[in-house]
Amino acid sequence: MSATTVKGGNTAGPGDFAADTIGGALYPHSKLFIGDANTATRVDSSNPLPVSAAIAAAQTLATVTTVGTVSAVTAITNALPAGTNNIGAVTPRFTRVLLTATLTVSTSPAYTSGDAVGGLVTLANAARVSGGTILVEYIKVVDKSKQAPALVAQFFDRSVTVASDNAAADWSDSDMLFGAMPIQLSNWETNSSNSICGRVVNMPMKLNGTDLYLQFLTRGTPTFVGTSDIYVEVIVAQD
Repeated sequence: MSATTVKGGNTAGPGDFAADTIGGALYPHSKLFIGDANTATRVDSSNPLPVSAAIAAAQTLATVTTVGTVSAVTAITNALPAGTNNIGAVTPRFTRVLLTATLTVSTSPAYTSGDAVGGLVTLANAARVSGGTILVEYIKVVDKSKQAPALVAQFFDRSVTVASDNAAADWSDSDMLFGAMPIQLSNWETNSSNSICGRVVNMPMKLNGTDLYLQFLTRGTPTFVGTSDIYVEVIVAQD
């Protein structure tokens, strides 16, 4: 490419113009000007070419510091719909949560088979969202009194009316519609200080809110030493 000065009709003057020779053809050098009729403003860094664009009402472009190459955008707002939204299809992954509780039990009189052990236990925030589904994966019970009683863990998807501790367990027909499969616990191991048992459950539940509810009944006749001697752990997987 070579620069060429092309002469106009005059020896010198406004008829001359500069051009590049590319492939045997002349391409004139030009400078861009803008302005209204009868005005001309050269386009340069101080007087850039004006550019406008329409932005939808739902999208607010608050600040763009450079036209052409956007170097900084301080705020772009495009509101997502309320609720839980799946942004792109991804492989489902559970979040596991450890829920714990200490039951308030009786030390006297001794329990009778079929009695409730403790009141209704609230395991708060078991589900990620209200009405969410969970998988009850595992339950563990520690008995500091070493009574190792056969227990049944009854889960509910909402708060229900239950019998008080050390009274005959009594869940109404309507409340049992909110109950899950009863979990039997009898595989105790006792050491010199306490007894422990546990069970892998893998039981899916859909909760009414975010909390999971639980009550125990016994199939034995334990006499606990302390009122806080029963400790419970439940692991749930949140969807």
